[in-house]
Amino acid sequence: MTEITETNLAISIDEAIRKLVSVQHFHAGSIVSMPVMYPSGASVVLEISAQAGRVRVCDRGGGYQEAEFGGATKSFGKFAVRVASEAGIQFDGRDIFVADVPIDRVVGAMTVVASCSAQAAAFCALKVAERHERFAKEALFDKLAAVFGPDGFSRDVPMIGASNHVWPVDAMIRGDKAFTVFNSVSKAYVSAV
Repeated sequence: MTEITETNLAISIDEAIRKLVSVQHFHAGSIVSMPVMYPSGASVVLEISAQAGRVRVCDRGGGYQEAEFGGATKSFGKFAVRVASEAGIQFDGRDIFVADVPIDRVVGAMTVVASCSAQAAAFCALKVAERHERFAKEALFDKLAAVFGPDGFSRDVPMIGASNHVWPVDAMIRGDKAFTVFNSVSKAYVSAV
């Protein structure tokens, strides 16, 4: 194991920063990969461009594309309008952006646009996961009803654990001396967690 010194710590941090953020410069601006992630794990990528003394910071429709992958473009518009409005920036139906940024405020604009794009996409991912969980729950109820009959189990039961915390349980079958509980799991990763 390498001894940690002030020098090698600084070198390691510099390397980490280069991996977190990358930039490509072109004639009228730059493409910047930010250390902000979409629900899929992809980095938020911004386009910063300058024309006639005006700087524009835009997510290039990255949040919209993220929502499109999950089949949630309608939800994205609603969330993006709200998030952009609360932050004082703009959404045009596809891109989240700031149209006219003073050069000394570009860092703040980049931070706000990246955050808003990721946040709107995260709201969409949550809605999609909730929809998948509802379908999974209904499928569980259908299977239990086929085996135990429609009245053979209880739905949406609160269960008290050892810590006296109340846990929501999708279904419960009560026996003479024991009970069995069921929670549905959808295809969404967070469902199993």
